[in-house]
Amino acid sequence: MQVNPVVEVLSQEWFQTLKHNLEKAVADSDVRLPDEEIVLSQVITKYQDNTLTYNIIMSSQEISIDFGQPQDGSPTLLIDYSTYLDLLNGKIDIENAIFLGKIRAKGDFQSLTAHKQLLQIIGNALALS
Repeated sequence: MQVNPVVEVLSQEWFQTLKHNLEKAVADSDVRLPDEEIVLSQVITKYQDNTLTYNIIMSSQEISIDFGQPQDGSPTLLIDYSTYLDLLNGKIDIENAIFLGKIRAKGDFQSLTAHKQLLQIIGNALALS
């Protein structure tokens, strides 16, 4: 699946689309979001000669995306911009990117692995954004 060429990846409009896709995917699934927040942080390097960090925060109360440093210990993916685009465009899958060292992971992924369907929803929402 190709990234929508009309919306610039990582633009404000793209993040709004991502949030909408996450909300729709959860609503259309049988996944029940937990009461406590589940956070996935992504650090995108080499983006316009800078680093962009954003956090996807999901709970039964809301789904939100904020910017800034990852919360202490939150699961965080570190990835360069070109690899990020390759993932979104389906040129590489996350397992191969990790195996090849193109993605580094840090933090506690236990909260996410306990909710495997959420990881799939996040991946699908990213691909549609």
